[in-house]
Amino acid sequence: MYRFQTAYGLNNKIQNMKKLLITIVAFSFFVNAWSQQKFPGPINSVFAGGKIAWIYPTSDRDTATLNLLKNYVSEVFNHFKKEGCILIPDSTALSRPLSDYGLLIYGTIESNLFLKHYKLFFPFKIENDIIYADKEYKDKNTRFITCLPNPQNPVKGIIIYTSTKNKNIVGINGVYHGPTDFVVSIHPSGDDLRQTYSETDNLSQGYYDKTDNRWKFEK
Repeated sequence: MYRFQTAYGLNNKIQNMKKLLITIVAFSFFVNAWSQQKFPGPINSVFAGGKIAWIYPTSDRDTATLNLLKNYVSEVFNHFKKEGCILIPDSTALSRPLSDYGLLIYGTIESNLFLKHYKLFFPFKIENDIIYADKEYKDKNTRFITCLPNPQNPVKGIIIYTSTKNKNIVGINGVYHGPTDFVVSIHPSGDDLRQTYSETDNLSQGYYDKTDNRWKFEK
């Protein structure tokens, strides 16, 4: 009887292990299939996802520059908008679901409430006027453009237009960007903020390492 119970118990364990293995394999296939549907980049791919929401910042003591940037984002929106696209402040972006939208988000991390809310999700960071991306950028006029999966829906993409100061972001669409995942450039000197630039004017550009669920800079 003891031997029978032992064999029976062993057989149960084997069956349970088989079920667990099947579950693990099925789950791995599910995760793999799901991950293949995630937004792959590059920057231009955000526009292929249908509806776009433009999000401008509202939290900066320099209200004059804040209004200047808001007007600039409005100009960009009016130039590129199509059916289903919206222009909203960061506070509205935080209070409504945007999982069906590609997002174009402007502003410094601290001045745009949406960016501030999700900043731990990003592979880059900006602290003490330094941009930490593929390397450290200490020039206060550095501008950074990047695409990432939408934090509310990884199938959709977002584009972040940011810098250490909001004044650097006015005219940022003139930076050559689109075919890569991120671009680093310098804000132009003088008053010509609407100037356009070629690819060779960029300090750096490239693609993220996407081998896992969290995008990171290639080493």
